Amino acid sequence: MPPVQVYAVDFSSGNLLPSLDTNGWGRMKQGNSGPNDKPESGGDAKGLNLSVYRSSSLSTDPSVANSVFLVFPPDVLPLKTRLLMQVEFDRPNAHLQYIQQPWTVAPAPIIPGSPTPEPWAVGLVVKFGNENQVVGDKFVSVTCQFNRAVNGMRLNTPFNDEMGGTQDQSPNLVSPLDYAAHPQSVFVMEHSFCGIRAAAPMCARSIGNGSLTIGPPVMKEDQRVYSNINLSGSQQTWIGALGVGLVTISGTGQIMVRVRRFSISTWA
Repeated sequence: MPPVQVYAVDFSSGNLLPSLDTNGWGRMKQGNSGPNDKPESGGDAKGLNLSVYRSSSLSTDPSVANSVFLVFPPDVLPLKTRLLMQVEFDRPNAHLQYIQQPWTVAPAPIIPGSPTPEPWAVGLVVKFGNENQVVGDKFVSVTCQFNRAVNGMRLNTPFNDEMGGTQDQSPNLVSPLDYAAHPQSVFVMEHSFCGIRAAAPMCARSIGNGSLTIGPPVMKEDQRVYSNINLSGSQQTWIGALGVGLVTISGTGQIMVRVRRFSISTWA
């Protein structure tokens, strides 16, 4: 049987209220990694613009993030739920310096040899906890990664135990990495998650797959499967939050994106 959509949000004008909410889950919540990272948001006719800033590659913060999550009370959404999330986004961008209202400004050129905002990513995330990112959060994600080191945009499944983990890197869908070269492109990413194994005893794994489509004018597509132990070995047996956000662990500068739509489908 195909999955049935049970939740959907159109982020136009910064809206966080669902247009479809079969289970009465309620509105989404904005979260981030803390005020020092300058998280910003602003709505426009097509979506919700998000940005966040990492001041230095030597920062003690393991990562910075600005996200939108649907948060669940305990025991509402079991970890063993089989679900499919989808997000539509556009206008990815990055700067070395912090700029107020950055989504209205084109990226500045980066001097060779200097720090870069990359790598950073937009991710579809299943996590314990709530809408905010804190040290020690347990999560599973599928991401669209932007990386100047490999000069491109690609689908990624972080912490993947399949096919050698980090040694199994997917190819770039778009290269070279030029944020201004694809002003009309829309990114559609999906994350299919199954936590049945993760809800079992220690060392069980959650499994899933991700897909990414970028276009037009030229349509590019990729898919990946994954398994990992990030949500296993815990006493928690429910999902804390589902959502989408942008994050960098080692980039230096400001990253930004406009999220347009988000949905959740489930299998009976």
